Amino acid sequence: IPNSDIYTRAVTVRTAYPKRRSEYDVGIGYGDDIEDARRAILDALAGVDGVVDDPAPEAIPWALDGSTVNIRVRWWSASKRADVVRVHGRVIASVKAALTR
Repeated sequence: IPNSDIYTRAVTVRTAYPKRRSEYDVGIGYGDDIEDARRAILDALAGVDGVVDDPAPEAIPWALDGSTVNIRVRWWSASKRADVVRVHGRVIASVKAALTR
């Protein structure tokens, strides 16, 4: 794209793919069971509107921080920005509820 087009015209960014991966790190206590937390997170993601099944969501033990064991939660949704944001919010609410239970 010529620089003059970027400075003088509106630029629309389009993804090459219809799905977009998002991620969020969730901290659990050192006394909590990682596999139980992973199962609860994945079960929570299965019920979230907008999270696609293929590729499947993931919950990966990621880091040992000062007071938490972090689990990286990854999921795919439609790539339209509004969809990504809405699904992200639903994922966070669902995961929080599942881990509280």
